[in-house]
Amino acid sequence: MSTQLNRRIDLPSVSVVIPTRDRPELLQRTLESLLGIIYPSELVEVIVSDNSPQKAAQEVVKSFASVAPFRVLYLGEPEAGANRNRNRALREVTGDLVWLFDDDRLARSNVLETLVAALVEDADLDAVAGGARTMRDGESWRGMCAECLDSFKSNLYPAPDAKSHMRALEAGNTLVRVGAFADHGVFEPKLSGPGDESEWFIRAGRGGAKFALIQGAWVWHLVTPGQAQFGSLMRYERLRRRNFLTARKLGTVDNLERSGTRQSLRFLGHGIRRRCNLGIARGLGGLMIEGAALLRPPRRGQR
Repeated sequence: MSTQLNRRIDLPSVSVVIPTRDRPELLQRTLESLLGIIYPSELVEVIVSDNSPQKAAQEVVKSFASVAPFRVLYLGEPEAGANRNRNRALREVTGDLVWLFDDDRLARSNVLETLVAALVEDADLDAVAGGARTMRDGESWRGMCAECLDSFKSNLYPAPDAKSHMRALEAGNTLVRVGAFADHGVFEPKLSGPGDESEWFIRAGRGGAKFALIQGAWVWHLVTPGQAQFGSLMRYERLRRRNFLTARKLGTVDNLERSGTRQSLRFLGHGIRRRCNLGIARGLGGLMIEGAALLRPPRRGQR
């Protein structure tokens, strides 16, 4: 336990919320990584919400619960979508803090205590995140240049300070005060896929919530060779466009989900020159969103 947290007699309890669907192998590795976290086990619970019709994660969670030193709960969610999964789990949390953790992340031992310390030390913050670094699973990686391969799925942002205040966060490795959901509502169930959680952070931020990125609290983001295939990358971009349009209708979209036409063209040029699937997909995806933004103007009064 860190020196900062050792001084605190009353540590907050933490509910780890993990949405999942049809990825039992990845989920198993994610759960196993939580066994090494540095935090009192009596103050931790893990809630896995699964919206696979086959309940693919149930046996994985049952096996994990037999060895975990903390409370483990499996929930079935009949409707598809990660946000519905998150909302289902939020109805069951008992912790003071909610650690939103994706089913393809691998925790490092000090991540949770680092995030908790950030919230304990700054009462004005409603949520903190640590970002992720790419961990490639497997060796058969094709169709992506070395530069993009190293940064693929990584969302660490360069910053001069250990704590950087942000307009919004991502939910893959984020600690939120449970009261923030009472103040700003839960995740929008109409959104699912890339950026589905962004709408909540934008909405909460507009309502006065404050967020910070904690540079030292990153985790590993496990990625597989199949995710680098062009078809998989374009499916991701089409989902990103769909969520963009849905968020516009909800009135909570902003530039966080837009690369801009020039940047999209740079991505596309990079992809063509380097024969890089990621560059081509990001370029085409960005142009699809920019085109959608032009064809579907915001509602009156929306920025």
